[in-house]
Amino acid sequence: MFARLGIKSVGIMGMCFGAKAALKAQAAGIVTGPVVGVHPSFISAEDGDNAIAPVLLLPSIDENKDEMKAFEDAISKKPFAEKCSMVFFDDLRHGFLGARGHAPEASDYSNPTTANRAAVALKTAMDFFAANM
Repeated sequence: MFARLGIKSVGIMGMCFGAKAALKAQAAGIVTGPVVGVHPSFISAEDGDNAIAPVLLLPSIDENKDEMKAFEDAISKKPFAEKCSMVFFDDLRHGFLGARGHAPEASDYSNPTTANRAAVALKTAMDFFAANM
């Protein structure tokens, strides 16, 4: 569909389980460009093995560190590994970039720290897409 429209590359950003869905879409070739996963859930080494383009993960303090490490180890073997990145937001809770999280303060943008860090995450994602599209 995208090729018929003259679109050469499509990237996708998913939050929480949406990050897993974005990785699955990339692995299936539905999305051929980069993936950004924000406070990603249920990430595995298999997701790294199946990636076909650069991936940026932005985990919070609540994400499973073992899952993140397994993914990182797997994607480090890819020919595009140098374009992949993982930026930890260990000072923010799961859901910090979404409408809600499992903690009330997760996406409370009246808190200047949360708002500023969320802005950093968005800029990081935009810069990643700009560099990899």
